[in-house]
Amino acid sequence: MDRLLTHVRSRSSIFFFPNRTLSSFKPNSFELKSRVLLNLINKSNSPKQNSSIPLIDFDTTNELTSIFPLPGQIGFGYETKPLLKLDLNRYKKTHEEKDPLEQFKISSLPTKNNEEFLSKLKNNKNLEIRTYGCTPSIRSEFHELFLNYNVSSQPLTAITILFKTKTDMSTWSTAVDNERNQLIEQFTKLAHEICTYLGTKQYWADFIDPSNGKPYYGPPTSDVLFETDERYQHFGINTIDLGCCRIIQHLQHGTHVFLGCIFTSAPKTDSNIQKLLKEFETSTC
Repeated sequence: MDRLLTHVRSRSSIFFFPNRTLSSFKPNSFELKSRVLLNLINKSNSPKQNSSIPLIDFDTTNELTSIFPLPGQIGFGYETKPLLKLDLNRYKKTHEEKDPLEQFKISSLPTKNNEEFLSKLKNNKNLEIRTYGCTPSIRSEFHELFLNYNVSSQPLTAITILFKTKTDMSTWSTAVDNERNQLIEQFTKLAHEICTYLGTKQYWADFIDPSNGKPYYGPPTSDVLFETDERYQHFGINTIDLGCCRIIQHLQHGTHVFLGCIFTSAPKTDSNIQKLLKEFETSTC
């Protein structure tokens, strides 16, 4: 009987032992090695800190700081600056406090090259300079063009500079484009010299950039004055609408003409204006 019970117990233990093994978790050797390896890596990295990154003492309170300006201790690790506000103040100070005449006093002194350039223009038979006094009604049409000069209540004189061209400016070709670029450069130099001269005589002066139709010295504006603008009709320039585009026409030169324009506070009867016209042998209108 004892032998029978012993045999039964031994068999039951063998039978229940596998069931107990299935009900418990025992990691295999690969999982144990992986855990040991991860523990070693964590322990080896824990005492090391990147010396280039400063340690930040994180505050457990909800108080907002310059480092964490957002709720929940969220933010940037540097202090931001209102760059846009500073730039606007600098721009405002530059355009409001600066004397408009200062733009001409900063100009370079006359050089030998400038004198030679002006001398050639004075002897240029294809150059025509005329002055036009602007009435109050004409001045009102330019009040949005010059934001740094009140044309509505102050004198305004227009100085037109016309170049007779070799090519027909109503068409387009490589020759027309090259000649136009050369005349833009010549006009810009001449207009700069005239504005500088008038500035030294305590007059305001500015000229229209032919490349964009905006004042060369003045602040940015939404108004533009291209050579085909109808406002040039006040200054003896004919504008023709061809349907696809508009062109200008001179009484003598036809469409073989390039136009540039200077505006100044000097009256057309001023002695300084008359001196300029005498040097270029032109007249007033």
